[in-house]
Amino acid sequence: MNEKQHSFVAGSLIAAVLASVCCIGPLLAAMAGLGAFGAVTMFEAARPYFLALTTLLLGAAFYLTYRRKDTACADGVCSPAVSRRSRAALWIALAVVVALTSFPYYSGRLWKLTSPESTIMAASVDASSASIVIPIEGLTCSGCAGILETKLSELPGVHRVRVSFEQKTAAVQFDQSQLKESQIRDSIRTAGFQTSR
Repeated sequence: MNEKQHSFVAGSLIAAVLASVCCIGPLLAAMAGLGAFGAVTMFEAARPYFLALTTLLLGAAFYLTYRRKDTACADGVCSPAVSRRSRAALWIALAVVVALTSFPYYSGRLWKLTSPESTIMAASVDASSASIVIPIEGLTCSGCAGILETKLSELPGVHRVRVSFEQKTAAVQFDQSQLKESQIRDSIRTAGFQTSR
């Protein structure tokens, strides 16, 4: 690969990371124990532009790699303009780009594999138990929902929690003597998401 091809491949990889940083960032931060880090969800609005840039840069790299070049053979032996290693590297880069850009679609499953079970079942539910469903803004993938579900399940007094990416809600059953609705909403905001009344 020449320098121009390297630039296109590197640019496409960077754009692919930026296209998925809204899901990769919170997951990595939570796995590292840094909290949910939901603030990077602001990159979700730019995701289509990063995906388009990734496609253009990778397309240019493929064009430069596979276009026909007329090579002059002075001594009768012609070496190929692009080596097999360069082509293999380009296909590997494509696989990495596909894995990165599709990350939001499988991040929820990955989160469930790497985190402990976050839905807590109450041993007994008494009169002080309450249930609420809170609409949430900023959930951009199932990974965000898994991270938020884990964070809410860690609150004292929570009996059961289920965060739905599809419905953009958090359903929480909790003990009112240990926890208030405002504390649940504050925990959601601390994770980087917005709640509506």
